[in-house]
Amino acid sequence: MFDLRVVGRGNSLKMGHRQSAYKITALTGIDGIPVSVVTSQGFEQIGESVDSMSVGSRPIGLIGRIDNFTGEQLQALNLAFLPMTTVRLYFEEKYWIDAVIKEAPVFSYNLRTVSFAVQLLAPYPYWKSVKEHYYSLGGSTGGFNFPVSYNTPHNFEQFNETLFLNCVNRGNTKVDYGAEIRCTSGQATNITLTNAGNQKFITVRTTVTSADIVRIFRENNILRVTKETAGQTTDIFSTLDEDSDLFFMDVGDNVIRADKESGDGRLVVVIRFCDTVVGVRYGI
Repeated sequence: MFDLRVVGRGNSLKMGHRQSAYKITALTGIDGIPVSVVTSQGFEQIGESVDSMSVGSRPIGLIGRIDNFTGEQLQALNLAFLPMTTVRLYFEEKYWIDAVIKEAPVFSYNLRTVSFAVQLLAPYPYWKSVKEHYYSLGGSTGGFNFPVSYNTPHNFEQFNETLFLNCVNRGNTKVDYGAEIRCTSGQATNITLTNAGNQKFITVRTTVTSADIVRIFRENNILRVTKETAGQTTDIFSTLDEDSDLFFMDVGDNVIRADKESGDGRLVVVIRFCDTVVGVRYGI
């Protein structure tokens, strides 16, 4: 009832009902998500108080079959789901999720048909859109257009001083993001990004020049802050202000402002993220 593409280590394997020998008969764990809830109950309290809530990893089960199978098809399936590797699953070419192989393919045979089962675990439980949003705060815009008239002065480019931008998350859950911070000229010290809606912020206490790029991103779901200068990248996570709390983009509007504590540099901030959904389904 749907198409699934598995990508890993340079290989790509199409599965599903459209022009694929690998028919999927069951795909579990692709929608819904369990929430761990910690509660407590005080003296003479009716009911309970919710102390915390968290979302963990997503188990995914894949069951399918190959009619009139060949040895090459079984080998391709084994290579696609090698133990101790990570794959990216594309659902209907609209959303993707990264998963590790929890159990390699298990086969059962019935004449010329072989059934298979694979168990996966997605450490980050939400599905991300294949379309990445790109937002740029500051920077230059072109000012030289054709046809050209030399009767009046004109600029080749103009710097955009606006450092407010609405980053719209069209998914149904908050999403992590990546940010790049640099200066087109001069330098800027102690850069802060603030969400004007909820006043959450993230501050990197470092000096950025036109030769630097500061990046805020997640790697293996862990927050990282780096600084690249002349091709050399340094970990500067220690410069992250300990009170920072702008780690995700909320659902809907996120009006982001960029500020510097000092310096004459012109800031340019690029923010990237993919809309995320809690689960996927047929016809999404």
